[in-house]
Amino acid sequence: MFERLIDLLVEFIELFQFFVYIDEFEGAVVLRAGKYHRTLGPGAHWIIPFGVEDLIDVNTKPEPLYCDPQSLHTKDQYLVNIQIGFTYRVTCPKTFLLDYEDTEGAIAMLISGSVTTAVHRTKWNDLRRGVWLRSLKTQANRIANKRGAEVEEIIVQDLANGDANRLWIEGVEL
Repeated sequence: MFERLIDLLVEFIELFQFFVYIDEFEGAVVLRAGKYHRTLGPGAHWIIPFGVEDLIDVNTKPEPLYCDPQSLHTKDQYLVNIQIGFTYRVTCPKTFLLDYEDTEGAIAMLISGSVTTAVHRTKWNDLRRGVWLRSLKTQANRIANKRGAEVEEIIVQDLANGDANRLWIEGVEL
């Protein structure tokens, strides 16, 4: 009973909230009457109280995400077991939050599909040398940019022997 009273008091106080503070590594989308109105960056901002404007915030600092391990065949029919991890950051909160549902999961699934396609088109020796990673970074960013994010790093781990190839923004590091 006492907890419900505290919740009611907090909700009542939030009705009179005239400004919000957005942290350094966050972005926010303001909805007015349920429709997109504007995007806010870090700092203090005025909003219309009484539920007229709602705020949805998102973390814009780099976030790691790992895809499920995959068993794939190369172009010359070698079987490889790999796992993909990547670091992404939100660049457009409106697109990331409002235009797509479960954007993070969609990005992971699409990048995983790009990896599958790239491995199927690559021969074993080229796969081991990391030749295919250069085009993977471009493809991953194309996917992420459409959804309001940017891929900063991709890590491909060969589960058979534990080797990891890192693809940084500057290029491939093996």
